[in-house]
This record gives sequence, C-alpha cells and structure tokens, in this order.
Amino acid sequence: MAVLEIRLYGDPVLTQRSDPVTRFDAELARFGDDLLETLRSAYGAGLAAPQVGVLKRMFAYDIPPDEETGEHPHGVLVTRSSPAGRASRTARRAVSPSRGSSTPAPGPWPSP
Repeated sequence: MAVLEIRLYGDPVLTQRSDPVTRFDAELARFGDDLLETLRSAYGAGLAAPQVGVLKRMFAYDIPPDEETGEHPHGVLVTRSSPAGRASRTARRAVSPSRGSSTPAPGPWPSP
C-alpha cells in the first residue's frame, strides 16, 4: 500500500467532476487500499478519490471503534456506472480486520 499526496484547497482537480467507476479489477482494489492507507496516515475519518487527484467516484472511511459494541466501520465506497435511465448504485469494499486487505463485501458488484 502507498500513502498518496492529498490535494489542498485551490487545486484545480478539486473542482472537476468525477467519473463513475466502470472497471472493478485488481488495480481498483489496490487504489482503494491506498486511499484507505492515506486516510489513516492523515488521521482522518473520510477521504474522496479526487482529494488525492483521482477523478473516480470513490470514498474511503474509517470511523473509530464503538467502545460499547466494538464495531469498527471502515472501507471504501464506489459508485459504479449504470445503464442510461437508471440510477447508479454504490458498491462497498470492506476491509478485513483479520487480514488487513480488501475483500468484496456483499452488494451490487457489477459483472466484469
């Protein structure tokens, strides 16, 4: 995994429209891991792909564990493209706490 450079206010990429994700492959999974690693290195709770200069509709989140339940919400959300006339759907990649790597979570993953 790699820590990516976070773009700051005034960077032109932050004013551009992001594209929906059309390919769900190993490269996308690696980028999701990098996005989550970058978020954690900045001690943040959420980080969108454009904030690291990538115009994809992706968002990493990592919320501190709940002290009562022990739940630790974290992962990467991806908005995929859909056929014309239909609303796009969001797919989720969950991070396995035991392995520390991305694994597809149950959800609306498109066919390759």
